[in-house]
Amino acid sequence: MYNVPEGIKDGDLLWIKVTGPSTELSKLNKKAIGEAYVGHSNFKFDRIPTKDEGQIIEERLTNAEVFDSIIEKSTEPEPTKKYLFKLWRELCE
Repeated sequence: MYNVPEGIKDGDLLWIKVTGPSTELSKLNKKAIGEAYVGHSNFKFDRIPTKDEGQIIEERLTNAEVFDSIIEKSTEPEPTKKYLFKLWRELCE
């Protein structure tokens, strides 16, 4: 069962816009939302992605910090990571 939002009448044009992280938006289903909230799926439905938390953090980092982060997050063994850090520092000098 659904409750039609106040003021919406049969024949009205409806445009639903949802914002959020693209990973969450991809989970939304227009038909399911329509049936749950307005009783039909005859409306325009827009998914508007916002910046993901990971993207926001990366934008605040310098290039050197991003590269350090990539090395740190890699699945390489610790000796290889230490070598990459050392090599990276030498290249920056």
